[in-house]
Amino acid sequence: MASVITHSLLGFGIAYMMPQKWRTNAFMWVATIAPSLPDLDVLGFYAGVPYESFFGHRGFFHSLFFSFLLATFLALLVRAMAQKMQEISFIKLVLCLGIIISSHGILDAMTTGGHGIALFSPFYDARIFLPWRVIRVSPMHISAFLGEWGIRVILSEILYVWLPLSFVVAAKKIMFSEK
Repeated sequence: MASVITHSLLGFGIAYMMPQKWRTNAFMWVATIAPSLPDLDVLGFYAGVPYESFFGHRGFFHSLFFSFLLATFLALLVRAMAQKMQEISFIKLVLCLGIIISSHGILDAMTTGGHGIALFSPFYDARIFLPWRVIRVSPMHISAFLGEWGIRVILSEILYVWLPLSFVVAAKKIMFSEK
C-alpha cells in the first residue's frame, strides 16, 4: 500500500483544485481523510479475515465500486455539515469524492508489494496491479515505517506522487486562477 500520508495528500490536492466555493472545512477534511479509509480493512486481520478473501486487505474495500458507495455516504455528510455545499450538484460531489477515494486503490495498484488490488470487485474479483509498479509498498506497522523501509517509501512517493501532484496543482492555479 502507499502510505497514509500520500493517500491523504492526494485527496487534499484534488480537493484543493476544486473551485473556491467547494473548499469548505467539511469538504477539505473529508477529502483529506477519505482516501485512507479503504485501509481500515487491515482490521480484518485481527478478526481472522484472510488477506486473499473478498473482504480481505486490498479486496472489496479497495474497489472502485466501494469508492463510489462510500463517496455517496460522505457527500451526504459533507452537505449536512456545510450549508454552502447545498449549492453544489450532489452528483458532482459524489463524482469528485469517488475519484478522490478511488485514488487509493489506484495508488496501491502501483506499489511493489502485496497480492494486487480487487479494483473491479464485486464484478471481477481478480487482484491486479497496474503496469507501472513504481511506488515502494509501505509497511503495515508504524515501527517498520520509522526506519530505512519508510524512508524508501516516502522517497518513491515524493517522486511519483507528490511532485506530479505539486506540478498539477501549481499549473491549475496559474492557468485557472480565480479572481
